Amino acid sequence: MKFGIGQAVTRREDDRLLTGSGKYADDLRFANESHLVLVRSPHAHARIVAVATAAAQAAPDVLAVFTGAQLAADGVLAFPVSTELMTAAGKPMSGPPFFPLATDTVRFVGQPVVAVIAATRTAAESAASEVVIDYQPLPAVASLDAALAPGAPLLWAESPGNVAAVSKFGDAAACDAAFARASHVTRIHIDNQRLAPVTMEPRAGAAPEPADVGGYFDLTSHDVAHDFRRVAVDALEAMGISVEFSHHECAPGQQEIDLRYADALTTADNIMTFRHMMKEVALQQNVYATFMPKPFTDQAGSGMHMHLSLFEGDRNAFHDPSDELNLSKTGRSFMAGLLRHAREITAVTNQWVNSYKRLFGDPLDGLVSEAPAYVCWGHLNRSALLRVPMHKPGKANSSRIEVRSPDSACNPYLTLALLLSAGLAGIEGEYELPPGADEDVAALTDAERAAMAYEDLPHNLSDALRVMESSELVAETLGEHVFDYFLRNKRAEWADYRAKVTPYELDRYLPIL
Repeated sequence: MKFGIGQAVTRREDDRLLTGSGKYADDLRFANESHLVLVRSPHAHARIVAVATAAAQAAPDVLAVFTGAQLAADGVLAFPVSTELMTAAGKPMSGPPFFPLATDTVRFVGQPVVAVIAATRTAAESAASEVVIDYQPLPAVASLDAALAPGAPLLWAESPGNVAAVSKFGDAAACDAAFARASHVTRIHIDNQRLAPVTMEPRAGAAPEPADVGGYFDLTSHDVAHDFRRVAVDALEAMGISVEFSHHECAPGQQEIDLRYADALTTADNIMTFRHMMKEVALQQNVYATFMPKPFTDQAGSGMHMHLSLFEGDRNAFHDPSDELNLSKTGRSFMAGLLRHAREITAVTNQWVNSYKRLFGDPLDGLVSEAPAYVCWGHLNRSALLRVPMHKPGKANSSRIEVRSPDSACNPYLTLALLLSAGLAGIEGEYELPPGADEDVAALTDAERAAMAYEDLPHNLSDALRVMESSELVAETLGEHVFDYFLRNKRAEWADYRAKVTPYELDRYLPIL
């Protein structure tokens, strides 16, 4: 049934809050946080004669004490009242000045009068108890009928008779005539109190903050989760997952842990176990581990660089000691296959809406973009999609290709399947590897990249899905069922994202449009 006035609406409860497993805004905790406690009016209607806050201000750990008069003197304005409701005289509904803290009069029980901010909740509550407020009680009413009765106490001088607006719609005379002709008239009195003067529990959220302020290969300990990597590596080793290296990455709170190479299926299994273990270790250290590709706008995103090599028995098929990069023709064709099909497989290697904030984020001052957004390869070029790492002399097994586009949240099974499929297509088709890139590709202009035939990866998930849906290679590799389901699932995700009004839009457009 279509919603209408008077229609019953089924109440929706949040089971998490009812069972104690959810979080209220008051449950959020941060490092170096401050606590605010409000001193509220015990009167429904009273004049504020005096407010004494000296004892509260002198209490330990108190940071600030505010009264309504102080906020008004500092230029803090009343809450804006916006309404399209008009009175019978054609004037807007009156909106009395309602300040965050009461200034001279309180008009309901629980109205905030004084705000105390302290370093701890206990200190704030203790200081608030030191506030002394002298009230002169005024007559009060507790029903709409009493408020509208002749001689009722006036709540706001701006609203004579306690009436904010009188609105009439339609033809009053015709309406009265219709009731006069009616054989039976039912009258009902409805009190519709839609005002919430004091919010019990506001909607609130907390922006994530990095667990530390470390930088690339930072070895200094941090106050929060300083043993995270050591505990994480120990946990992985205990489960039989070998770790090659671990260190702090360039962004605050960003860690890198490199798993030892294995066959493709074992590697995918290890990645899934690794993700679960990282979250468990983080929870033990009172922090949260995320594999979100780009959690912070102004910091580097998190990738999952994959090193690939093919073996024929014990021989590395990518190794050729006569080549300047120690890379065989097979290895070069494999790379060519990855480049040719890179755009087709991006929806899988970068499968989330947020993935493209990493690939096409704002340039970061003083840093080469290590999130490859352009289809090219290089030797020691960390801005390229594919990289040929430096070969270790005497170690043929170290010849390999690094694929830098996958992010830390991709499905490792589908990603590895498509990387191998694209590379093998290059070998079978004897694809020719184009010249490598030596420059920072992200720093080039669009015209310069076009002249060098460097294609862009898809710029968002929707673009990536459009490229993927026409790819025979992806369809054949994933199979019809997975291929169709993946496209349906990701199109739904994109449609859901596209329909949302974002904080960016509100911040940019709401003040000016």
